[in-house]
Amino acid sequence: MMFLKNNGLLLATSLLWGTASAQVEYECDPCVDRSTTKIQAIVFATSYDPFFKQAEAGMRQASKDMNVEFDIVYAEEDYETMAVSIEGLASESQALIVTLPEDDSVLAAVQQAIDSGTPVFGFERGYDSASSLDMPFVGFDDSLAGRKAAESFGPVNSVLFLQDDSPQETNIHSKRLQGLKDGFASANGTAPTVTGEVVKKDDDASSSLAQLLDGCSYEAILISSEELIEPSLDALEQLNCVGSTLLGAIGASSTIHQAVSRGELAFALADQPYLQGASSIVHAALYVSTGKKLAQSSESESGMLLTGPELLTQDKALTDTLQNCQADGFPVCPNDKGLDGITKSSCDCADRRKLKIAGVLHAVTTDAFWDIVYTAANQAADDFGVSLELDRMEPDSADVLHFRMATQIEKLCQEGIDGIFVTIPSDAVLDAIKLCQDLNVPVVSINAGPDFSRDMGLQHHLGMVEFNAGYLAGKLMFASGQVQKALCLDHAPGNIVLIDRCGGFEKAAEEMGIPYLGQVTVPDDNANLYVDNVETFIADQNNNEWNDIGILLGGTPQHIPGLLLKDKHPEILIGSFDTSEELYVGLNDGRMLFGMDQGPYLQGYLPIPLLAWQAQTEQNFVSHLIETGPEFVTESPSKAKVTCEQSHFKTCDWIDKSTSSGTDVVPSTNTSGGSSNDNTALIIALVVVAAIFVLAIGFLAYRMHLLKKYIHRLEEEGRSPPPLSRADYVSSFYKSVNEIVGHTEKQDDDDEIVEASTKQPC
Repeated sequence: MMFLKNNGLLLATSLLWGTASAQVEYECDPCVDRSTTKIQAIVFATSYDPFFKQAEAGMRQASKDMNVEFDIVYAEEDYETMAVSIEGLASESQALIVTLPEDDSVLAAVQQAIDSGTPVFGFERGYDSASSLDMPFVGFDDSLAGRKAAESFGPVNSVLFLQDDSPQETNIHSKRLQGLKDGFASANGTAPTVTGEVVKKDDDASSSLAQLLDGCSYEAILISSEELIEPSLDALEQLNCVGSTLLGAIGASSTIHQAVSRGELAFALADQPYLQGASSIVHAALYVSTGKKLAQSSESESGMLLTGPELLTQDKALTDTLQNCQADGFPVCPNDKGLDGITKSSCDCADRRKLKIAGVLHAVTTDAFWDIVYTAANQAADDFGVSLELDRMEPDSADVLHFRMATQIEKLCQEGIDGIFVTIPSDAVLDAIKLCQDLNVPVVSINAGPDFSRDMGLQHHLGMVEFNAGYLAGKLMFASGQVQKALCLDHAPGNIVLIDRCGGFEKAAEEMGIPYLGQVTVPDDNANLYVDNVETFIADQNNNEWNDIGILLGGTPQHIPGLLLKDKHPEILIGSFDTSEELYVGLNDGRMLFGMDQGPYLQGYLPIPLLAWQAQTEQNFVSHLIETGPEFVTESPSKAKVTCEQSHFKTCDWIDKSTSSGTDVVPSTNTSGGSSNDNTALIIALVVVAAIFVLAIGFLAYRMHLLKKYIHRLEEEGRSPPPLSRADYVSSFYKSVNEIVGHTEKQDDDDEIVEASTKQPC
């Protein structure tokens, strides 16, 4: 990939991950049915590997959340088994998730699957191969781990790098060792001597290490293999080197966490396998059902989304409770079992129904762009079983809107929530976000304000690098050679998103030697005034000359007035951010050059699982930017895809097969801001029925009391009350006392007549 630096962000000219041959069958009539989706994982590992058991736990839970069918195949570290499994499963799966060992037969099988139209997602190992195959990847950057280890050790004179003798891990260890050397070389001062040693994984490992470490000659040791942690600690204790040698490790096993907690390891660099597994399923399921996928990460040399290296130190060590939960795969209620699916977990299952997540966005009701964001967020809340509070604001000036946002952010965080996602359209909301941080509320930003987000240390920002997108839009527009002057239209003045978009466009114009006329403010809901503003500007700044002007529209609200402007001045060329039905019409008839999908569905959906995982596992991606676009659209999509876009990929109601009682739980699309998994309507109906029943019983008791009171009064007056049956008492619910007594007395008279007639002689 080629990159351009701007404000500390990498600007990539290679955008979305490939899967160019992958087929997405858009079927949204009447809704997207994920239950028919089958996702298979094939991993180059043994079935008892602790890393992959953690990853599998994340995958299985995420497959329940996404309501997809899932299975995993362990290739038992056999290349042929893995290649054959990939070839066999590709045709019967809607998506594959694989690790990529360095073997030609495995890579050929993956390439064949991609060419046949099966989307393939990678994780854990093989990110170099994934990059060459142009496939999405989530994982751990081994080179970066080495560099972070060097930074964590600080100034030292001699360093030992320890690895085991597993041949399949050789390349992984080599990257870590080289990263360690590079990290020391780039630091200030003299680089230390770094020695790499291979130690066999056997019963004599402690003895071998004791010989290697004799004399405590190394100031720092980086242990690259988890199997060598305990033998290294034993050897150092045997040699009385504890305290004089800094120890660091790569991995996240229980052994490593405990050693960090006790201070035996100065640090560890975690790979977060649960997060790798869970996120891989979510990304694959979303791609199969919506065609939406993340862009390559501009924060990673390989373009992958990073789950590690995550730095763990004694002051950041996991609590005992979290360590137990991690060891058992972070069970989610009603599942209360450990990794084996049989033994009861020592960790209380996480009840996600208690999680409350909120969102505050600069989304006004008149801006159609946000419709799909809200639909996606509510769908994610249903999928993950959390409560969501997400309101939409009425149009107002930018200052007033941002003030209302800040007030709402403060209110929500002070009330107590488990996480919040926000847009940062200006610095007006920064103090409110800082308050949330002070209250230890996890904050994720989306759409607007990546620079603010990074500067404030927020966990993630989901969206496009707006400057990058504007820059690439300019490159695409100017490549035709027809544009002689450039103009950018801004429908949200003061919003950092539009400032960056137009700034990138201006940068591209500058590089191409094209005069940039400026950034013109236009209304977002008045087509006639929109056209008037642009015409006035061109008359004043360009002598009313319209020929060969390239105009970039800032987003969805400009599609209709932008096409109106094109109709009045057909000599201009226009491209736009975002997509809409109107933009597709413009692409078909040639009035629009391109649109741009920035991934609004992903921007709405992904904050929910990110914050839910954070609350449950305290695991986050190391990548700050999670890039949802841009994807340039130069032709109208299929009718089926348009139908899906118009329905915002509404997902079918589903039956939760995970409930312990087997009761069907049918959540509906959440439009009010809360999760519907609690079946509110059903509960209300049951409460109403119960209340009616209680009232009916009470009314019957009251009527029976009146009847008994009447009978008692007859007895006190010396009158003989008629005998009453149980049915007579029950009928008091709907009959008056007089009706009941009168009927009974008449029945008695009739009985006496019948009895007398039977006693007369024949």
